[in-house]
Amino acid sequence: ELEKAGAIGTNTHGVIEWGLRKRLGQKVGKEPALLPAAAPCFAAYQRWEMEAELEASAIEQTVWSSAIGFAGTCDFIGTVLLGGKRVTVVGDWKTGKAIYKEALAQVSAYCAAAREMGLVPPSTPLYGLIVRLPKQQTDPDAEYRFIDEAEQVGHLEAFKAALALWHW
Repeated sequence: ELEKAGAIGTNTHGVIEWGLRKRLGQKVGKEPALLPAAAPCFAAYQRWEMEAELEASAIEQTVWSSAIGFAGTCDFIGTVLLGGKRVTVVGDWKTGKAIYKEALAQVSAYCAAAREMGLVPPSTPLYGLIVRLPKQQTDPDAEYRFIDEAEQVGHLEAFKAALALWHW
């Protein structure tokens, strides 16, 4: 079951990445096949993407922070609709059963790194965004969670504490 769930997440990530890279005019290889088991997950992504009007500017973007001392890869940077207004986001796809606190810390760290690298202008409000895509037909809709800059502060402190513990 764990292997099957992992394959669904990996396949869905790959198909999303391929489509977004193609849309940005980046070099892409052959279109990956969507596994039948991953079809509901990808369909939930498509519904979310249409509603959010995602405009990605970077896909699988490596970010790093000298100040914090870490590097990672966010799934996308771009803009989406939030309450009818277009906002800048650093986002990550998740295919678990819920949006876990660890993801809030991770994406908040990605936001800090993207700012430090100059990928987002200092004056632009920046939201973290986690989009959870379901793996089962009994859980048909995507779930998303915005993290505003004020909330990112607390999650970033948790990330730094976890990083310090990991180094310890």
